[in-house]
Amino acid sequence: IYADEIDFDKYEPFIRKYTSTVVGAYKNYIIKNIDKIKNLGLEINMILPGHGLLWRDPEKIIDYFYKIGNESLKSKKVTIIYNSMYGLIDPAIEFTKDFIEKNGYETRIFKCTDKERPYISDIISETTDSSLIIYGISTYENDVFPIAKYILSMLSNKVNNKVPIIIITSYGWGPVVKQKVASIIKGTKFTITDSIEFRGTHSKEDEKKIEEVLAKLL
Repeated sequence: IYADEIDFDKYEPFIRKYTSTVVGAYKNYIIKNIDKIKNLGLEINMILPGHGLLWRDPEKIIDYFYKIGNESLKSKKVTIIYNSMYGLIDPAIEFTKDFIEKNGYETRIFKCTDKERPYISDIISETTDSSLIIYGISTYENDVFPIAKYILSMLSNKVNNKVPIIIITSYGWGPVVKQKVASIIKGTKFTITDSIEFRGTHSKEDEKKIEEVLAKLL
């Protein structure tokens, strides 16, 4: 199948997912090798991979890979990842999602519970071109909940873009969570911009703080 015979926008997520999950940790080599090929002065008429689409317009896919490599592949999208043991954070996440979408951004929601477990490859793919990551994190034995720690570690390895992170967590555990998350993402390009805490289910005051924090980044 030739790439110019299909809708690229529908196929793009699959390219992003494959690239970010398979070679995301080595994306600097994408840039180096594209530059190396360009410096050879070759006239590339087609790109025919062993799997995937056939490209009669090679510049389009080369440019796309280059954007992944130099981290300029950005969209008006916010990825929200959260784990919950009792579901208390769900209303706050829903409020956050609605506020973001009212401001013209798309959202991707990944919920981790004993009943729901998204594919890590989907999380990696969606965060690759996100403008903001929001992480709702609970604690476990004075530490970040295990699945949250695993996801953060994978994002640090596979994505590691200059993307701000907002943490949402339970009151009293905020400093611990922020410190633990900072330790996990240390040495990456991620930046924790804010940490929002609330008691039990969120209040009107919490909603106001969520809006204020998001307004600075959207």
